[in-house]
Amino acid sequence: MMMSRKSLGIVALGLLAAVAAGPLMGDVALAGGKVKATIDGKKFSSTSQATTAVAVTSPPYVTINATKVNIRTQSTASITILINVDLTTLATPATIPAFTTTYGYGGIGGVQETYFGQNTINVTIKKFKNNKIIGTFEGTLAPGATGSGGPPVSVERGKIKVKLAAPPI
Repeated sequence: MMMSRKSLGIVALGLLAAVAAGPLMGDVALAGGKVKATIDGKKFSSTSQATTAVAVTSPPYVTINATKVNIRTQSTASITILINVDLTTLATPATIPAFTTTYGYGGIGGVQETYFGQNTINVTIKKFKNNKIIGTFEGTLAPGATGSGGPPVSVERGKIKVKLAAPPI
């Protein structure tokens, strides 16, 4: 089963957003890893090659972007979490509200759904050692600009395990 141009575009957009943002932000570190959660009752588990993290110290923040690609159903899902935190001075464990969180999914001929939250997802960084972030996240996201405009969705049992390619600068 071959992916259509639209599906390939969705996959490429998620990966491009994560990778291309790095050079635009100055001092960054890109990563790989895994993000898992139950979102609106559905299991989300990122593809390790499509999971990135960027850590910047000025201004201090961490962005984690994770994409799940399902070639069988020709669909993708992606979550991006932006946290205002300086990893170089963070005492762990620490719980921080995510400044913004976006989640979206879609496939060929299907409805594209997006959800957004500002300070509605709490991220707990349990450990930051050897450039590895280990933590959890949970909360709710409201419907975004596309899709059905239905009720907010819950984000439960989220797990983060990403390793920075270089220390945050």
